[in-house]
Amino acid sequence: MRQRIVTAALLLVLVTLLALRAPSPAFIAILAVVLFLAAREWWLLARVSSPWPPALLAATFSGIGAIPDRLAPPILALGASLFWTLIPLLLARAVRPGPGLRPLSAVFSRFLSIPVLLPPFLLAAWVQGFHGGLLLWGILLISASDVGAMFAGRRFGRRRLAPLLSPGKTVEGLWGGLIAGALVGTLGAGLLYGMHAGVLAMGAATGAVVSGYGVLGDLLESLLKRSCGKKDSGTLLPGHGGILDRIDAMTSGLPVFFLFSYFQGWWT
Repeated sequence: MRQRIVTAALLLVLVTLLALRAPSPAFIAILAVVLFLAAREWWLLARVSSPWPPALLAATFSGIGAIPDRLAPPILALGASLFWTLIPLLLARAVRPGPGLRPLSAVFSRFLSIPVLLPPFLLAAWVQGFHGGLLLWGILLISASDVGAMFAGRRFGRRRLAPLLSPGKTVEGLWGGLIAGALVGTLGAGLLYGMHAGVLAMGAATGAVVSGYGVLGDLLESLLKRSCGKKDSGTLLPGHGGILDRIDAMTSGLPVFFLFSYFQGWWT
């Protein structure tokens, strides 16, 4: 636990500095490296050892991310949010009554890496270029939801949420994550946009919805790992596992967060 906390604290400091202070080209370059590492873990779980597909994905991100376009981010956020809205159907198919978990095929797993990984990285790169505080708020919101779910699950957890996918997740942990997300959503909205009742209410609603979507990213990665018999995606982050283990909720939560933020006028 101590190692996990230390790693999380160091990552928080680094992410804060990058989101608020890094020049856009440097930020994109760092994200490209992180994307390569995450995609590498994903493709290894999909039983492909070649580094070229992750490298191609990272290069594609770098090329597109360097082209600012005010229309592209909301369109991409909408498309990615719709994609994640359909993911429960895939998860339900994997755990429907039968002899056990229905694993993802290797080919389908490789295909999934593109809609799962590319949109949140592109959105993070674009939004940091004009509103680093908004990006940081989204990251903190999803991270707080993870922490809330972990502590609530350990303290009050009784009923398993998805035992075939992630035996450690509980319904009580889910509620803890939603509450934590709503609190950070409320706080962030108030600090950035004013302590008004309507703003605070939308911040709370955004936080709760984004936290719920974050669980989908976590469960999808769990399905990928269970499909190949792995507990963690890697060992790069002490106490956390791999890069994917740290950003799984971000992949699904950030697009929804940016979509809500756009329609609330928080991008300006």
